[in-house]
Amino acid sequence: MGRFMIVSRLKKLQEYIEIAKEYDVSFEINDFYEPEILDDEDRQRAVIEAYHKNGIPAESTLHGAFCDIVVFSHDERIREISKMRMEQSIQFAKALGLQGVIFHTNYNPDIKTEEYTKHFIDVTADYLTTLLERNPDINIFIENMFDKTPYALKELSQRLDKYENYGVCLDWSHGILYGSGIREWVECLKPYVKHIHINDNDFESDLHLPVGSGKIDWNQFWEYYNTYFSHCSVLIETNEPDNQRKSLEFIKTLKRKVTVYIVGSFAEGKLQTACGDFGGGGVVIEIVETAADLILLLLLNQADQLFIGVVLGQNFRRRAGIPKIAPVQTQPQRGTIAPNQTSGKAGTQGNGFVPAGYGFLEIEIVFFRWHKGTHKNTPYRRFLSTNGKNLR
Repeated sequence: MGRFMIVSRLKKLQEYIEIAKEYDVSFEINDFYEPEILDDEDRQRAVIEAYHKNGIPAESTLHGAFCDIVVFSHDERIREISKMRMEQSIQFAKALGLQGVIFHTNYNPDIKTEEYTKHFIDVTADYLTTLLERNPDINIFIENMFDKTPYALKELSQRLDKYENYGVCLDWSHGILYGSGIREWVECLKPYVKHIHINDNDFESDLHLPVGSGKIDWNQFWEYYNTYFSHCSVLIETNEPDNQRKSLEFIKTLKRKVTVYIVGSFAEGKLQTACGDFGGGGVVIEIVETAADLILLLLLNQADQLFIGVVLGQNFRRRAGIPKIAPVQTQPQRGTIAPNQTSGKAGTQGNGFVPAGYGFLEIEIVFFRWHKGTHKNTPYRRFLSTNGKNLR
């Protein structure tokens, strides 16, 4: 799965470092977007030195300048200063050894003319093309801010998608607060999203509350994440360390149960097929984190057929264009753990359960039982993993 991240600022850097170590998360450094520091080279050097002295987690990013940044302005002077600030942001990221920079679209959805939208797309695409080509070692993620629909960002992304270091930063809360419905954002931008910002709100204001403390449906987020975005890095965009901890603890509860869909049919104790198109069979994944949990599971399920198998490969996720895999025959042995075959290729035959071609999570050892009942002609199965750390 993608890397989870927290906001960091120099003022409370030691607290952020403690959280990063405790939860194994990265930083999105938020010290370099305010105009005051952008014109103060002494402060810039001091902040960079402090981060290097204390250490920066791997795969960290930087939030770039965004105040009044309009690279598509009709005013040449505004365009010049906007470009200068964005280029400064990239240089800060390089000086800190970061993997990427996030910029806002700063598109104004209340200017409702085709000419304005076309101008935004054309001019922004031209300038970002220059940045992407000049800085192939830095990812540039463009974030929705006040955008009410995803279509301008989609068209911009279609122009830039050929660059490996380009991606969309989908701000989940902005999409809900200012947008037209999060499903539309997901469906429209899913081919381009590489980074995600999350926090909570009351559906009225951009409050940056801890995840789980507002009105956003996080079960829905987690389902979309595991379906489309499990390769993406995710920033918990709330500044206070206590709120970051609350968010990370809440996210742990989401990871314990994920609804997915896998095709498969059983006959005479054998899994006959696990390939092709999706069916209606529901699968609930839960985590077994301790030996005591496993023993309790076995006791509670002793009357059921309990099989133990292996899901092969890494980070399977449902997506368009995955080719169909030939049907797999496998016969899990009751009460035994199948070998951990991690070929990385769905559809490989083995002693374990193989979701050929499709899947959602990095799972190695999986316990599953088959209920005799069916749902839409597909067995309903319950899967439990002993390798919870892979569901990060």
